[in-house]
Amino acid sequence: MDLLMQTVSGRILKLDHSFKIPKLIRRFNGEKLVEALFTCCNEFEEPVLQMLTFGASLAELLPALRGFMKRILLNDLTEPSLFVSDRCCQDASLFVEFKHFLRALSLGKALCSNLGAILRSIRENLFHELPVVVHRSLIEIEVVALGAVRIAAQRCLLETIENEDVDIDDTTCERLFDGVIESVTRATNVCAQRILEESSRSSQAVEFAAAVASFVTAVTGATDQLVSLRSISARQRARDLPDSVPSFSWPPSDGRVLSTPSEINDVLDAVYRTLLSEAPDNRVIGYDQEWDVVMSRVGGRFVSSRSRVRTIQMAMTNGEMYLVQVSDGMTNLPRALRTLLSDARIAKVGRQIQHDAAKLFKDFGVPLNNCVDVAVLGKRRGKLSTSKLSLERLMSLVFHVALEKPAHIRVSEHWSGPLSPAQIRYANRDAFAGLALYQYFSRFQDCSTPIPVSDAAPGLRVDIVIGNSKRVASGTIVENSGTSRDARASQHVLLVEVDELSAPGLRIATRNGLPAFQTIKELPVRLPVRLESIRRARECLPLESQSDDVVVLKDIFHWLNDLPVKATNAYQPAFLAAMRDAILVVDPEDKAMVRRKLEETGQLPDDFEAFVHNSRWARARIKRATRRPVEMDEAVQAVVDAYRSAKDPMTNEPLLTEAGLKKIEAMRVHVRKGCLSDPPGFQFYTEVAVDELGLPVYHCSRGTNSLEGGYHRDLYRSMGSFGASLELADAILAEKRHRQLMRASVRHRADVPFFGHYDVWNIELVQELALSVSSRLVYENWHPLKSFSATGEQFGLCRLIKRSDAENGPQSTRQLTGCYAFAAKRFGMAIPIMPMHLPEEFKLFDEAMRQCGKDFTAIVEVFRTKADGVSVFRKTATQLQRYYTNWRKSNNRTSASVTTRESTRSVRTSNRIPPSTLLFPSAAAPVQRQVPPVPVPQTIASPVPVPQTIAPPVPNQPSEIVTTVPVPQPAHHASLDIRLAPSSAPAVEAVLLDVAPSSASKRRLSAPVRDPDEPKRVRKPKTNCKVCGNDECNGKYNRKWCSG
Repeated sequence: MDLLMQTVSGRILKLDHSFKIPKLIRRFNGEKLVEALFTCCNEFEEPVLQMLTFGASLAELLPALRGFMKRILLNDLTEPSLFVSDRCCQDASLFVEFKHFLRALSLGKALCSNLGAILRSIRENLFHELPVVVHRSLIEIEVVALGAVRIAAQRCLLETIENEDVDIDDTTCERLFDGVIESVTRATNVCAQRILEESSRSSQAVEFAAAVASFVTAVTGATDQLVSLRSISARQRARDLPDSVPSFSWPPSDGRVLSTPSEINDVLDAVYRTLLSEAPDNRVIGYDQEWDVVMSRVGGRFVSSRSRVRTIQMAMTNGEMYLVQVSDGMTNLPRALRTLLSDARIAKVGRQIQHDAAKLFKDFGVPLNNCVDVAVLGKRRGKLSTSKLSLERLMSLVFHVALEKPAHIRVSEHWSGPLSPAQIRYANRDAFAGLALYQYFSRFQDCSTPIPVSDAAPGLRVDIVIGNSKRVASGTIVENSGTSRDARASQHVLLVEVDELSAPGLRIATRNGLPAFQTIKELPVRLPVRLESIRRARECLPLESQSDDVVVLKDIFHWLNDLPVKATNAYQPAFLAAMRDAILVVDPEDKAMVRRKLEETGQLPDDFEAFVHNSRWARARIKRATRRPVEMDEAVQAVVDAYRSAKDPMTNEPLLTEAGLKKIEAMRVHVRKGCLSDPPGFQFYTEVAVDELGLPVYHCSRGTNSLEGGYHRDLYRSMGSFGASLELADAILAEKRHRQLMRASVRHRADVPFFGHYDVWNIELVQELALSVSSRLVYENWHPLKSFSATGEQFGLCRLIKRSDAENGPQSTRQLTGCYAFAAKRFGMAIPIMPMHLPEEFKLFDEAMRQCGKDFTAIVEVFRTKADGVSVFRKTATQLQRYYTNWRKSNNRTSASVTTRESTRSVRTSNRIPPSTLLFPSAAAPVQRQVPPVPVPQTIASPVPVPQTIAPPVPNQPSEIVTTVPVPQPAHHASLDIRLAPSSAPAVEAVLLDVAPSSASKRRLSAPVRDPDEPKRVRKPKTNCKVCGNDECNGKYNRKWCSG
């Protein structure tokens, strides 16, 4: 299960410590082994890191952070740029190493990119007149140099990450730079020497020698030009950006509106004939359609419904655009329109056009054949890394053009009447934008399917992938060893010269099994790769700009919660609301849209402003942004000045005391530093759904509320209070984080399907079977876990100290068992770390305190040398400091008791002697239930001789015969005994006895009273089957059992 977690990363990571969950885990002599549970989730609420820690010390997380770096490096995962925590400035020190790691990673990519550009320019400008054979040799030297850069950079980073005794700091980039330059020089000289030896026998040996020597000198000069990158501080992306933005312009007119059937048929007949006269590849139109969103009341609530298609927009390659209005009087679409839309020879392109096709067929029964989604096409052609992009985002990404989509037009009820110029422009431009994107993406070849054997020619640039899309390496085809007689194309093998590793930890299917790329010592390297794992090389456009540095933000809600105001003060709600508005600003467009929808449905609340901030429904539909640091500080100061003199009307207590004002001033430091402001370029909101009103529903990844109030609270409830053992607690954490990971992926990632279970191994088995049968995956975005490199990370109860410190220790004098053995295994130690819980440890601590004082690091070393695994175990400085704090409190209490023992002896002694006037009343008898007397039948009024053992005579009374009559009794009166007096007595005396539970109490209280002398009714057994009437059939017991 943890292998799945090792494949997850995120752009935004949220951190939190929970101190409640460890309280539910087993204690050792009253002492807790772990103090906190640290959890890190990404913007999709997927757990990324989780471990039980000895305290809140950040140093304990460094081994886990090294494993996370290794995960990013080997598996080519997303590099996080933003961290959110409730302790921003303290936690920032934790990510110093991570910041230097990202800089070193960017330096390696920048070195490769810049060196490649320099060498390509030199080769094309200075050596373009050389023979082709010589030119190919120079290209080979260039590829060797670039491969040496990539291998050296990745190897240097990996060695630094795995060596926990070496810090990742500013010197890491220096070591990486020096190692890369040395590796490039060595690899270039070796390659040049080999080329010269191979060409010494040819007739062009002199030209070879001169060109190679000159190019090697050029490579050396190029490395000298990279010295400026030695002190790189900004993160650079090694993406191949387009040389120029594709040209684009909107048509001069907003298009033509077609309303009547005759006009539609005349115009579209001409359009149809023109399209059929074009070449098959040019028979394409941009397509879009609109309809009304109608609100109606169902019961006590309003719901939205979609009308029929009201408009159909089509854009042509010559710039013409047509908007067809479908009126209520049209029961069917006009003939020419039906012919054009149903003809499969003409491609209809747009964004999410499959939904438009389903809507059109539902309304009019007209099939929209040959539909193409431009986002899917862009991903298949290698220009987009994801197809989950809107049309507006695609236009901005490809053409750098803003596509206006006003909210009041996009979700409207006014498409059936006369259209405004803004509506016509909006509708037609959507169709034209889809057509322009289709024409741009069509220029490139398909990168989503395996290359045909006939196209796999030597020299073709290809990507090596796992599954269907995850790129792990790139290279050039060297040799096509297969033939057309191969029975299966998936068994076809190509020889690829790999010169770039995107994820050195991932594995691919080769002829020799599943080798890991991290075993490759130098690039380029030639590998036999199956055809099913080869795609054409992608050149994806950059989706978004990243921050230049690692940013650690403070959780806004924690900051507001720390404001020093009393909850009992009457001004407290208004003050917090003003502070909230000083930090967070509501999106005016979303707010206006929500207000308009509520007005249309008649559900607008009286206090709409309060509804916007207090309603969870409104918060999920209205985005918020934070002010800039300077503006936020001014707004916070204005709120403080406005409420500085506020006093509670009832108690006259001030809202802000002098101490409170000083604390607020200290808290404003975070505001001035920008710890509460959103960095530019980060998107905290993701659209996850559209509600019944047509409003988008957002998921916000700002803050740690979902982690604390959601995931940690669920964990706390799952753990219970039974004092789970270490092994059971670790298993519960593993199961819960695995389920949380899969649920969050399905809920917040659009490309993850709903599996209906959490069994990863079944999913892997299905993927393997599908890959072996059809060479395709059932779940395209679920990459096989065996293709990822295991980073050796641990979660839950795991190692929290350096590996060298864990392995450097004495051996246990006896075999460990139980929790001790499990802890030793998880910590990777011969003798595990345990809390102070044994008598020998208490004595050793006292001795160490006398020798070392409060130097807990030295005391840790004392426990390490004295540990035997029986009476003494290893400790951490955090545990010893916590034990010392508790011991000091207990010692202070003991000292205070000893100091005041003599002076308080008389008081304590006198208080223990009760006063002579104090009376201690005796305990009262148990309260008995009063039951009214039961009337006695006349037939038993005469005395009846009864054995004396049943009812002895009452003392101080004449000896009389008392008759005990059995009376039907309720269930809770099972032990009630009623005695009858002689006939001379006017009434029957009821004697109450203690009620004791018996089997009769299990009967219903409403059971009818039955005379004890009455014989019990015997239920007549079923002798015949009610179905077939046979007395021997089992159907007499149950109709289902009838055999007839």
